[in-house]
Parts: sequence; structure tokens; C-alpha cells
Amino acid sequence: MLLQLLILFLSHLLIPIYLLNSLWRGREKSKLHWLLKALYTAAFILYIFFAGRWDWFSLYLRWVFLALFFIVAAGSYRRQRNLSFFSRDRRAPWASVLGELFVLAVFLLFLGLTLRGFFFSAEAVNLSSPLQDGWYYVGQGGNSTLINYHNSHPTQKYALDIVALNSAGFRASGFYPSDPNRYVIFGAPVYAPCDGQVLTAVDGLPDQSPPDTDTVNVAGNHYVLACQGAEVV
Repeated sequence: MLLQLLILFLSHLLIPIYLLNSLWRGREKSKLHWLLKALYTAAFILYIFFAGRWDWFSLYLRWVFLALFFIVAAGSYRRQRNLSFFSRDRRAPWASVLGELFVLAVFLLFLGLTLRGFFFSAEAVNLSSPLQDGWYYVGQGGNSTLINYHNSHPTQKYALDIVALNSAGFRASGFYPSDPNRYVIFGAPVYAPCDGQVLTAVDGLPDQSPPDTDTVNVAGNHYVLACQGAEVV
């Protein structure tokens, strides 16, 4: 869990701030260098915009980073606009351009795989939302492991992890509280997402205090519904 939290802070806060600061303060040798830096910064900001777990840091923060990119890009371009497109310094190594192209390619790959996860080509099961009367956010879900870690498991391939958000865009009171009552979604009623036959019903298992999990009863309290030729848990 400590590693996961470290990755969250790096990807959602430290890396975007570093990239935006580098773009703002950069003194590039040419417009080409500026353009590549602006493009890979934009690619990462868009990747984390769509793939990020913003319920941990507030859903509004992703819009702040997006707005900051446009402000920073416009301001930095004004300082670089008189540069030639290619560097006039023959000693300037092309290795730096290749390095920036590589970073751009990696970030574009992440962005592409993320956007692909929002699409599904086969016939889908038509489900309604199992949660109502609130503001909800899909923390994990979609057709790509970059936005849904369940996607690599055949039996959970299209599972969703859904959280409720408060008015400030957070999922809980506190960053990672152990008390379930401090999570916005705790106690919310769950509705059947389709008309069907109840195959399994499990209730009465005790609530867990995060980050504890029940390794014996992995599914926890749940229903299994048969609807539209599928079994929905």
C-alpha cells in the first residue's frame, strides 16, 4: 500500500508540477525543443486527467492542472516565440531531441491505451447505475489495465470500483481513513442494475476497516443476478 500511495503522489502531484515548472522556466535552444516539451507535458496532463484517481485529491484538481497547462504553455511560448525553429548552435546535441521524442512517444502510448479503455466493440450488457441520489466516480473501470486493474483478470475484466464524492470532490473525510463511516459512500443503498433472477445472496459479513480485506470471503457481501445472458455480481 505504501508503494501505491507513493505512485499516486508522484503521478498526480509531483510529476505534473515538475513538467509544468520545467515548461514555464525553460530556456529552450529552438522552437522545436519548446514544441516537444509542450507536447509531452500536454500528453501527460491529458493521460493523468483521464486515468487519474482524483477522488483521492479532489476531482477539481484535474481541471486545475489542465487550466494551468494552457496558462503555462501560453506564457512560455511568448518568451520563446522569437527563436528559430531549429537550433542555430551546431554543437547542440540531437540526442536531446531524440530523448524528448522518446518521452513524447511514451506519454502518447499511455494516453492512447487509456482512451482505448473507454470503448468496447462487442455486444454489451445494458446495466443501469446501482447507485443513485449522489455524486459518484469510477475509480477503476474500463477496457484497459491503465484505468482498470481488474481488466487483467478474466472473471473481473469489466468490473467497476465506484466511490461517492462529497461537494469538494473527495471520496472521504481524510486522505485514507480507517473508519468506514468517514467514506461518503458508506451506507448508501445499492440497487439492482437489471431485471433478472437472483442466483446467489450473501449478507452478514462484517465490514472491514481500510486497508484490511477479507481474504477468505473475497467477494464480500454480494448478490449474483442472471440477466441478459450474463451473471452480474
